[in-house]
Amino acid sequence: MRADQRYCLECGRRRGDARVDFEALLGLGDEAGGAAAGGGFAGEAAWLGTSAAPFDAGDARASSAGAPSRRRVSRPLAAGLSTVVLALGITAGALLRPGPAASLAAGAAPVILAEDTPAPVPDATPAAAADPPPIEESPTPDAVADDTAVAADDVTTSDEPATAVDDSEDTDTTPDAAPTPATPAPAPAAAAGPIDHVWIVSLSRQDAAVALAPDSPAPFLRELAARGTTLTGYTPVSGTEIANGLALLAGQLPTDATARGCVAYAEDGCVLPAAIQTLPGQLTTAGKTWRAYVGQGTGNACRRPPLGQLDPWAQPRPGDAYLTVRNPFVYFHSLVDDAEACAANDVALDRLGDDLATAAKTPTVSWIVPDACADGRDAPCADGAPAGLAAADDFLRYVVTGIRASPAWASGDGLIAVLFDSPAPASAGLDPLPPVPAVLVSEHVRAGATVAAHATPLGVLRTLEDLFSLPHLAHAADASSASLDGALFTTKTPTTTTRSDTEVLP
Repeated sequence: MRADQRYCLECGRRRGDARVDFEALLGLGDEAGGAAAGGGFAGEAAWLGTSAAPFDAGDARASSAGAPSRRRVSRPLAAGLSTVVLALGITAGALLRPGPAASLAAGAAPVILAEDTPAPVPDATPAAAADPPPIEESPTPDAVADDTAVAADDVTTSDEPATAVDDSEDTDTTPDAAPTPATPAPAPAAAAGPIDHVWIVSLSRQDAAVALAPDSPAPFLRELAARGTTLTGYTPVSGTEIANGLALLAGQLPTDATARGCVAYAEDGCVLPAAIQTLPGQLTTAGKTWRAYVGQGTGNACRRPPLGQLDPWAQPRPGDAYLTVRNPFVYFHSLVDDAEACAANDVALDRLGDDLATAAKTPTVSWIVPDACADGRDAPCADGAPAGLAAADDFLRYVVTGIRASPAWASGDGLIAVLFDSPAPASAGLDPLPPVPAVLVSEHVRAGATVAAHATPLGVLRTLEDLFSLPHLAHAADASSASLDGALFTTKTPTTTTRSDTEVLP
């Protein structure tokens, strides 16, 4: 509970001392005393940046040793005094009442004072939070696909997430593809479609066949898959996190450097020129907002190595599990060159709880990335804490619970996309790459459905651009990068056919 709340609606207890001890004031109590503290979640929710004080169960009254007790007023005497006071009040009212000409209309209007208390964001601490409430299933009318959308025939509904994959189209993983910059695009039209807020939860290094299997150590991920739509054909464009991050943010294909994982923070195909447009840049131009919440801790605002140097955060270190390659935003000159804007929009994960507190503060697009202890990689983090899929599932549960308790989600027009940005290390060298988990939850997607059509981060970018009527960036405009809106959303969204002018760097 928030500190300014005095009563717990769920547990039925008062928090803190009463504003007025009426029994002591009237002399009716046996002894002086006070109410014990009320209820609330114990501990601190580090991931969402919220906290609540621990509580003692039940109400308690205790008297100080040796304190004098108050004398009770007899009930007959109290009743008699009350009757006398009431009679005097009635007599005074009859003598002082206004004449017949007076009316309520002639008096001043009453003033009502209300205390507006913002809705709290629930505690996200894994040890203390309870299971999240079930996600309501959405209606499943057929969607109408257009020429660029995935056909609705590829959608199936099942009680279990499907693992079948359509491999009819290979993903282009050419490592020497050059970044594709785009000239400034025309001003986009007003946002259209059913979605007002998008939360992308980015996890890592797991294959869909393992993460969504019946015996998976990620039960909450499977619960989301049962309540939302699973992209069973979602395949990364590369085996590395950074290459897929740049594809989803800007429509870029892998380069030699991103295919190797960008061991150096250098302008060799990793840090892209200022001419490269991004989804964040498009949102800003359209008057919308975005924010990346990357890694637990407070020192991660726009965190990146010096340009041209080896990345000191390529592996987690004791007390610091931040990874630069899991923060694709800092690989664009167009985003980091404005240091003030980068520090304001590329922040640590502890900022998320505050932004979820009101719909006005919640960005249009939120990108949420845990550190290496909770992002899904199987290697334990440097502090020896558990890692792997089970740790990622714990993180996912509490973050999604916080999102679904937010005012922005309550509007009914939100979309949560859980996307893994790379396959398991053993699968990273395969050709073609295996699918990775991709689950979308919204009141506007089919509950328990699967989309088996081939999809990549490029198609997801195109889908997001269509949701907000933005031009398609770089390779998101390719015919092979089909938008998912026709097969995904139960409410048809108009697609944007505008393509940004592009030129290929030498």
